[in-house]
Amino acid sequence: DKRPSARRNALLDFADDWSPDVVQYIGDQTNAESVNHWKLERGHNPDVASVKEDYSNLEKNILLPFKKACPRARTVYHIGNHEDWFYQAMLSHSWLDGLLNFDKNINIKKYNMQLIPLNGIKNFGHLYFTHGNYASGDNHAKKMVIAYRKNIRYGHIHDKQEYFTQSLLDEDEKMSAASIGCLCKIGAMDYLKKKPAKWVNAFNIAHIRDDGTFNDYTVVLTNGRFTSPEGRDYHV
Repeated sequence: DKRPSARRNALLDFADDWSPDVVQYIGDQTNAESVNHWKLERGHNPDVASVKEDYSNLEKNILLPFKKACPRARTVYHIGNHEDWFYQAMLSHSWLDGLLNFDKNINIKKYNMQLIPLNGIKNFGHLYFTHGNYASGDNHAKKMVIAYRKNIRYGHIHDKQEYFTQSLLDEDEKMSAASIGCLCKIGAMDYLKKKPAKWVNAFNIAHIRDDGTFNDYTVVLTNGRFTSPEGRDYHV
């Protein structure tokens, strides 16, 4: 969303209380409408001013508020397929070369940010994260755990789904893949053309122990409201 939402504000309250060590954005935090690749295919020419507005909205509505709520947290930002449209636009329009890069428009040092490329992986102990471009189909979580053979969490699909597997020969070899939802306005994207979608507003929190083992929770929001694993209710 271009404007602050109840979903975001409730999550900011939780982040302020929880004080996480890391705030991680799993990708597609901007819809990148200025370089929408469907529009580019129909002959639309991107302009730098519109791109700057996309980045400005990302910073104003997401990055800065969470930086204020969690000033000591490190930031991990995954390039999603929508952020990748900036790079696709530069490949198609040579005069834009170097102007649309994420790190040229967002001060990554300001946010103590690690930038993860499209389809890149970030792990915390035995828990791995990626944007999730490989995920597809009705049983995408199963597809992801078979492909990565790790405990992997991802976005991209915008729904909530988990698949768990464990070796019959080694009880310590267990892994799961989970799609962890989204925080965008459900069904608001033009490309859906009002078709049904199983998107769900949700976010993931994780506790990583010193030995790399972990517990994580995907929390679903209903009408901008949720109850944290600690049992506290958040809503705006």
